[in-house]
Amino acid sequence: MSTFIIDEDFDLFMEDFGQPDWQQPVAQAIFNRYRGRLPDKLLFYWERLGFCRFKKGLFWIVNPADYEEDLTTWLGDEVMRQDNYYVIARSGFGELYVWGEKSGFTFEITPTLGWIYQKKGNAKEIAYGKSNQELAMFLGLNRLNIQI
Repeated sequence: MSTFIIDEDFDLFMEDFGQPDWQQPVAQAIFNRYRGRLPDKLLFYWERLGFCRFKKGLFWIVNPADYEEDLTTWLGDEVMRQDNYYVIARSGFGELYVWGEKSGFTFEITPTLGWIYQKKGNAKEIAYGKSNQELAMFLGLNRLNIQI
């Protein structure tokens, strides 16, 4: 079986996680909704792979719209006013990975334990137009942090 390579960054991620074992195409309305809000590279992955899961659910690239209400409940109105936040991925153990338009990877939420981890974020890099590079780092760090 040949491996489909999207780009070098995602290829490193896929070395650990392999090809998606479930995929759902992304509707054009979703692309329109998130274009300019989320990194172009993430939308490119959606275009190529759709919303998908890896390793029978160990890691998922998700539709942010599915988590909007839950995200507001978890973070609260005050935090939600600081940036526009979106759940872009989740783990098979329930962790939600939250991306801010201005801040990048900013929160990891573990609903099963009631924990919210605030990350350093990447506001400076995002402001300099490096959201695609920051997304690549997010995926790279997840490949190291999630035990396979």
